[in-house]
Amino acid sequence: MDKFTQEEKRDFVKVVVSKVVVSEHDTQKHKLEFTFLFPYVGDKLVYKDQKNKRKGYTVKRGRKTKSVKVDLLKKCTN
Repeated sequence: MDKFTQEEKRDFVKVVVSKVVVSEHDTQKHKLEFTFLFPYVGDKLVYKDQKNKRKGYTVKRGRKTKSVKVDLLKKCTN
């Protein structure tokens, strides 16, 4: 996603995120809680045979939520 334009990033978020809750953590930080439409956070492929990936894989389900704390005094990038 690093090469996405701002518009492409916005469109991606609209497709995968169902809700964002912003709350004040303290005077300098906010807490952002993201709820995704499907288990997107921490999902991964688990190969049946790591040496021979052609044998297939299963998807380990992730979580639907992710929380982050944002420092309001730090300069944002992007």
